[in-house]
Amino acid sequence: MYKLVKTLKCNTYNTIYCIITIPTYKSNMKAALCFMISYDHKVNKEELWKKWIEPNNDIINVYFHYKDYDKIQSPWIKEHAIPQQHTTKTSYYHVVQAILSLLSYATKVDKDNQWFCLLTESCVPIISPGKFRQLFFNNYETSIVRCRKAWWNPRFHKRANLRHFSQDFHLGNEPWFILNKEDLKMCFHFIETQRPTFDLICKGGLANESIFAMIFHFYKKLPQMNSNITHLTDWSRMDSATSPHMFKDGDEKDVEFITEQLDEQPFAMFLRKVSPKFPDEILMKFIGTLEVVKDNIVIRDVDVDVDDDVDVVDEYLNQTDNDDDEDEDEEEDEDEDDVEESSGDNDHCLENIDNNYIKNEMDKLTWGMELSFIIHLFKFLGVMILVMSIFLQNQVVLVSDKIE
Repeated sequence: MYKLVKTLKCNTYNTIYCIITIPTYKSNMKAALCFMISYDHKVNKEELWKKWIEPNNDIINVYFHYKDYDKIQSPWIKEHAIPQQHTTKTSYYHVVQAILSLLSYATKVDKDNQWFCLLTESCVPIISPGKFRQLFFNNYETSIVRCRKAWWNPRFHKRANLRHFSQDFHLGNEPWFILNKEDLKMCFHFIETQRPTFDLICKGGLANESIFAMIFHFYKKLPQMNSNITHLTDWSRMDSATSPHMFKDGDEKDVEFITEQLDEQPFAMFLRKVSPKFPDEILMKFIGTLEVVKDNIVIRDVDVDVDDDVDVVDEYLNQTDNDDDEDEDEEEDEDEDDVEESSGDNDHCLENIDNNYIKNEMDKLTWGMELSFIIHLFKFLGVMILVMSIFLQNQVVLVSDKIE
């Protein structure tokens, strides 16, 4: 029997929640494993994934976003591939729309999904199914996203077009992370109400490494975020200028890195960039037992409906997917339109967000863009003055030579 504990209001959405304890009963909450696959459309450690998921099949859903369905050979991937109409074109530099399309589908197809774990074909689990279950039930109300100041210079790199924004929005986030349902709804709301800003960020390229941190900051969520790493990645031994280390041999350094990082990162659940050749027996030493105890005392939230915002996002993503593809290395137009505030009635607006705060934040964004334009204008004028002074000096020299 369910027991009502208390009723409260969510700070962000003004939604009434019933907190209910469910002794010994299996929760209907689920974690969605959302894979982004491309290239040969395989998962490097498919058999390991299937064995790892099986003990938690009552709380895990699996979804695949792909580029070309005809390239998929695995029956398991085909079984969990999202419908083609929910996929969108993607590339290394422009992946945000594909991520959101995948998350949007996962939200709509099963309302019990509470956690959304972003993964690639080269990711593997690195903890036991039992520990994953424990982390899920203890943290399902929280997103786990490592956010920090941008680690590049926004004035010289067009990533996410940060140079158009005020400095407090010069933020970065780990590209692979876990979102909870409430924060995902917040992202959908941002797209719906701040579309010009969203478009400007995405046009900068590699926007997936900034846009989520910027959205959290926009809604004043950063201080409450669980800013931890969920996907272990070895950037100390990079394979190229843009790619982290590929775990292939399972040598001493590989084992040492995984061991140390699991000790240092309490929310680490997955390992990135694992080759099909990496020894399964090494991974199994870290994963441990595949058995879990499925009786849990948990709390669950009730009446969290995201359909309205998701429909708007689906419509927008389908619209953008029909537009002409942008070249990955295309130079951005320096005369981007200023970010405009969304106007008009909005039935899906989050009722208790401080409108003055949103106006102030949008003013910051606009001021950041105007300041960037002014700086570029002064730079241009400076160059013109320098060119003119050199030209005049040459003319004086020529006149002097003629007089002599």
